Amino acid sequence: MDDVKNNRTIPVPRHLRNAPHPRMAEDLGYAKGYQYSHSFPGGISPDQDYLGVEKTYYAPTDRGYEKYIRQYLEWAEKMREKTRNPAE
Repeated sequence: MDDVKNNRTIPVPRHLRNAPHPRMAEDLGYAKGYQYSHSFPGGISPDQDYLGVEKTYYAPTDRGYEKYIRQYLEWAEKMREKTRNPAE
């Protein structure tokens, strides 16, 4: 929350932006480079960047339901690695 409270916000990455009309989106370069997650194994795109910076805003604990969220995030990262490096 510190980033938000101190106005350290960043614009939505261009490939994630929406426009009122598909042609306008194309003209503005929106969606270029977007990876549709459902087109990849496990529904996890290997290199989709949702934030534009390397930052972590949420780290689930190992308590309660958060432990399942943690397990899912760990699984998702393994899927990304597997898709990035299929031979390994």
